[in-house]
Amino acid sequence: MVGADMTETIGALGAINSAYGVSFNVGGSSTETVGAARAELVKGGHSESCASKTEMVGVYFVNAAEGFGVEATGAIALNTASSKWTLGKGYAATASGICAVTAASVSLDASETITLKCGGGEVIIDKSGISFKGDIQVTVEGSTIEAEPPAIAPG
Repeated sequence: MVGADMTETIGALGAINSAYGVSFNVGGSSTETVGAARAELVKGGHSESCASKTEMVGVYFVNAAEGFGVEATGAIALNTASSKWTLGKGYAATASGICAVTAASVSLDASETITLKCGGGEVIIDKSGISFKGDIQVTVEGSTIEAEPPAIAPG
């Protein structure tokens, strides 16, 4: 536990290995910079709590038997060149400010459902397709838009 701001700079490899879960609590902002890679292997879960979090990592690898959670009363930013996370349970990032992930490519792979929420609207992607919930407007833009019947039908 750190009562104020925390800055961590690692030139090459940062590693966390635990037979149990890990927990980090920072009273102020948390800034972490890792030059090459961060590897984390924990038998339990990973949880962090801080005022705001900024993390810059070349390669970020996480293997946690349980969940991974970050909670910030401010903003969360993760900048990475490559990232692979294997979690036994869930992942949660909660920020009362901005939560940003910056990467060259982002892939989300779920066996059941991916839900994106903003205000009162939701975009739900599951095995049956893509659905929208809430009082929202859907806009599709592009120079060429193709749809094979019955791709779009009133619901």
